[in-house]
Amino acid sequence: MLSKLKYLKALSIIKEIPTEGHSPLLILADDYEKYYIKSTKDKNPCYDILNEFICYYLLKIWQIPVPEIAAIKVNPSLIENRDFTQLYHKKYYYEKLTFGSLSKPKAFEMSNFFEIRGKVDFKKFINPDTIIKIGLFDIWVDNTDRKPSNNNIIFQYINDRIKIYAIDNAFTFCSMDYESLNPQYISNTFDENILETKIAKRIVFELKKEKE
Repeated sequence: MLSKLKYLKALSIIKEIPTEGHSPLLILADDYEKYYIKSTKDKNPCYDILNEFICYYLLKIWQIPVPEIAAIKVNPSLIENRDFTQLYHKKYYYEKLTFGSLSKPKAFEMSNFFEIRGKVDFKKFINPDTIIKIGLFDIWVDNTDRKPSNNNIIFQYINDRIKIYAIDNAFTFCSMDYESLNPQYISNTFDENILETKIAKRIVFELKKEKE
């Protein structure tokens, strides 16, 4: 069952997470949880932020783990006199609600340097087939951002095991306005899919062995 969207307020800004994309801010919200937030950058409509909200619920329907989200109001005064990347964090960008993704404890980004060397490593994963589901999901929504060079997947340590989550789904639906979307003219680049990573290929290999 899908839960209703939470509406929260930011109590404080902890830090900026510099990236080539949105450079999200890590904030403390009034539910006393930490969230990574992205602003609309004063776009109206802002399709990449709308995509985040839409894909969260689509991922939930697909039963793919994704950090909980909220629509978060940030007082623009919190942005004043902060050493942020000015391109992404102008004060007036925060006059509208932001997209917030819950920060998971003991979580780190999936990396091409992370390897599964055998059955022992494979068994550490709570939900290894999630990698396959994410790859198929990305084909369905035409996610042009999640790829071997930019995984947009996090691993969370839970009782010495690893749970897989999908994050950052802004550049989906061909990064187009919804009125222009037409599946006939969308061409997926399969060799840029997350399924082409060494980790995904090893998980597929181990799952096939289990099925046999």
